[in-house]
Amino acid sequence: MADDPSELAPRFGRWKLLHDEAVKFLESPFGVLLHELGHHASANARDLVAGHIVIDRSGHYPRGAFVISDELVPQRPSGKQKAFTLASGAMTELEFAGLTNPSRLVSDIGAFTALAPGTSLIPGDAALIGLWIQLFGREFAELTDEIAANHRACTAVMRSATYRLRGYDVIPTHILNSKSSRDRLAVHREVVATEPIAARMRALERYVRAQSINK
Repeated sequence: MADDPSELAPRFGRWKLLHDEAVKFLESPFGVLLHELGHHASANARDLVAGHIVIDRSGHYPRGAFVISDELVPQRPSGKQKAFTLASGAMTELEFAGLTNPSRLVSDIGAFTALAPGTSLIPGDAALIGLWIQLFGREFAELTDEIAANHRACTAVMRSATYRLRGYDVIPTHILNSKSSRDRLAVHREVVATEPIAARMRALERYVRAQSINK
């Protein structure tokens, strides 16, 4: 019997996905989730940055955002920390799925090149992502287990619709693991600032406003 072609085909990323599986996954709500959890993990690498992961299924293609809570904004992040946070969405997709979703990277790349104007001369997304890996790869590697655990947790609440509001998943970050240290008071503050339905509604309204501005 001939070998199954799918067994011989290359598989990508930590999750060992076939190419078509990776593309389909990254276009799904759970692929959007993975991207946003990358932003969350890098933003929280040093300081508590709380808010909500919003997953938007309202259009033809799912979208999402990490909406930061105004009540829990840390000291102003450095340019390097901002750059790392912008880069981590693509790095997360590449780490787990072995591919990136180019359309999802447009805003991250635009914000990154505004932050570091010289990088606008880099030819092509692949070269820029290569630079990101060179700059942030070691720090990012320390976050991958955390991202994987958070993806499992959020996948469960998305499937159960635990935090669904008006057709959107609005997931409070207090349910997520984070590298940044949290004492008991900080944990309590994050729960109070992100769990109530009023807090989730504010995050959703901010997300919808931002999407309408960016159209």
